[in-house]
Amino acid sequence: MASSSSSSSSLCSPLSPLRTPSRSERVILSDLRLGFRRIGFFRNSRTLIPIPSPQKNSRPDSIRAVQTDRKPSRPSNEGGGREDGDPIERFLKRDYSQWGFVSDIESVSIPKGLNDGTIRLISAKKGEPEWMLQFRLRAFRRFQSMREPQWSDNCYPPIDLQSICYYSEPKLKPKLGSLDEIDPKLLETFDRLGIPLNEQKRLTNVAVDAIIDSTSIATTHRAALAEKGVIFCSISEAIREYPDLVRRYLGEVVPPGDNYYAALNSAVFSDGSFCYIPKDTVCPMEISTYFRINDRETGQFERTLIIADERSYVSYLEGCTAPSYDKNQLHAAVVELYCHEGAEIKYSTVQNWYAGDEEGNGGIYNFVTKRGLCQGKGSKISWTQVETGSAITWKYPSVILRGDDSVGEFYSVALTKDFQQADTGTKMIHQGKNTRSRIVSKGISAGKSRNCYRGLVKVQPDAENSRNFSQCDSMLIGDTAGANTYPYIEQRGIDHEKAVAAMIGGFCRDVFDELPLEFASEVNALMNFKLEGSVGYLALSLLLLLLLLLPLLVDARAPGRMNAIDQCWRSDPKWAANRQRLAVCSVGFSGKMNQNRGRDLTTYLVTDPSDDPVNPRAGTLRYGATQFQGKVWITFSRDMQIKLVRPLVVKSFTTIDGRGADVHIAYGAGFLLYEVESVIIHGLQFHHIRSQPPGAVMEPEGELTHMAGVDGDAIRLVTTSKVWIDHNTLYACEDGLLDVTRGSTGITVSNNWFRDHDKVMLLGHDDDYIEDRQMSVTVAFNRFGPNCQQRMPRSATDLGSVPLAS
Repeated sequence: MASSSSSSSSLCSPLSPLRTPSRSERVILSDLRLGFRRIGFFRNSRTLIPIPSPQKNSRPDSIRAVQTDRKPSRPSNEGGGREDGDPIERFLKRDYSQWGFVSDIESVSIPKGLNDGTIRLISAKKGEPEWMLQFRLRAFRRFQSMREPQWSDNCYPPIDLQSICYYSEPKLKPKLGSLDEIDPKLLETFDRLGIPLNEQKRLTNVAVDAIIDSTSIATTHRAALAEKGVIFCSISEAIREYPDLVRRYLGEVVPPGDNYYAALNSAVFSDGSFCYIPKDTVCPMEISTYFRINDRETGQFERTLIIADERSYVSYLEGCTAPSYDKNQLHAAVVELYCHEGAEIKYSTVQNWYAGDEEGNGGIYNFVTKRGLCQGKGSKISWTQVETGSAITWKYPSVILRGDDSVGEFYSVALTKDFQQADTGTKMIHQGKNTRSRIVSKGISAGKSRNCYRGLVKVQPDAENSRNFSQCDSMLIGDTAGANTYPYIEQRGIDHEKAVAAMIGGFCRDVFDELPLEFASEVNALMNFKLEGSVGYLALSLLLLLLLLLPLLVDARAPGRMNAIDQCWRSDPKWAANRQRLAVCSVGFSGKMNQNRGRDLTTYLVTDPSDDPVNPRAGTLRYGATQFQGKVWITFSRDMQIKLVRPLVVKSFTTIDGRGADVHIAYGAGFLLYEVESVIIHGLQFHHIRSQPPGAVMEPEGELTHMAGVDGDAIRLVTTSKVWIDHNTLYACEDGLLDVTRGSTGITVSNNWFRDHDKVMLLGHDDDYIEDRQMSVTVAFNRFGPNCQQRMPRSATDLGSVPLAS
């Protein structure tokens, strides 16, 4: 399922260090800072990706959000200190002149205009084979049959494609084979931009492909990369030197007829970067392309193609600038990423095209198609972008999740000011099983700018067990800026009204999560009522619902509102710092779980959701539950879904504590507690547990055994004592949700939610099993339903004692 949340905050005046921001503003500022750092926004010596130059002797290695609770004074940078100030204020006040200069470079350009002759001339100048020319001509014919789309919120006059020069390159000196062939003014241009190309000055840890107008003029560190089998060069060179690779992958992810501007690019693209990472290879350095427009009449139409073969990894950085012309220029690029099994591509962009002046004159039209294909199982593509430039931005970096267990991520910060327009977002297309995607978008608008976000999450019929998280936050600075969000969820036939309801439910989730468990089903039912064709009606009803629940939310954690178990630990706001207190909060026949805390306790953090039942890896849940002797307290580093290949055989004196994370045990095997004692299972979600055939499995303390086939029980207790099962959610499993059998005793089942299932809870093995007659089980504060049919609970024999307090 997919969830989406959106929030916005509006400011009446620009942010400044003299103003304390609200909590929601601080969250967005913090995410902005993390976004800058994620893509390597600062370099130690020179700025690979352009940002405002720091003052002399300052250290450009951090960017700080405005802090809270007091009015901070302006920092002093005397004597060489740390550059400070919040990033938004620096963006609003920045001077583009350090990038907006024009280089006096002698160039060779083809005549303006777009026709068959233009396509053939570009192909001839690049020395391309016949198959590449035919690729271009087919794309051009497709382009001629298309019309420019009109659905964007961007407003701009018609673009005269016949007035654009589609190919311009610097004139080279006669000497070949080294940087000596390049006009010194070109080298000086990239030096000024912080991209040194000379051997003596170039960046040591980043390979750079420098592109100006229509041509790549230099690529650094090629020899070092070649030693590892990595190919990094201009795409023009790749077409000549590696035709089989290019022909196989070019247009595979973004077909020539995909959209209007992709078709135009496929016909006229001149240069761009090509990268191939071979199998089982981690690229030894980051690779980067720097795009520079210099000629006034030229558009830029680069093509980037990155292929990560099986179990490889590459991090790619992208930067761009242009002179401050008073005339608009067109930039229409295509980026294709192709990930094989187990491979990962991290693609990061700081988009810094010229945005026009304060009156809206000039600037780049940035119309880009970026898409990645996770073709192989376990592959991953991550888009991270910071959008600060261009007069108009129109792009949606997307991921097709075709391989099972593949992952797509999109992190974006879009900052606009003056008359800038940005219509951005992403698409996550789930095709394979167990695919996951994450979308986090931050939009900040100032002046008279407009910032729009569009998100599409599509889960196709065969994409079982797919998950998505979407979040879009907007900040308005001033009273003339605008921000819109257009999220769209399309999952297995979910209609428009239900999709909107899901998004609004996600928006309210942070509030509803604070409700006591006993109110969860009522709120869920209220959230799922018929919209009757009116989204406004839904919004109004939700507002009334929140107002009605407000007194409950305020008092939800008051002692009188919580049962004895929750009052023991939830009333402490610092419970996370004292997790072991949970062990003394149990009630009923399990008694206090003091054996699970105290001295000689091993704390273990689950960081890896994968599972190997025979050789569990460190960081996985199975490793923590089976490999340690003595007491173990297991927690989780983040939200995750774990598909157990074989049942998890939990050892004695183990606590599995899911508080603080959303942990799902799903679509595989469940938990088995066999002849153990003193176990706590808290705060997990068990669902879609399936039966398993016989097979080998690692038992407690590292013993390997052959296990017979098992039914699809979520949690099964066999000859087990002193177990506390608390605050779990269990539903939709193949067999029972909870079975307590074969003499298990001293059991407490509390605060759990059992729903959407037939056979819920079975106590006892059968009538002939004598040991079950001494069973002692406490069932307290649980919720059953909706859609529970039987066994709530059911006794299979004449039990000794089963107090019920649900």
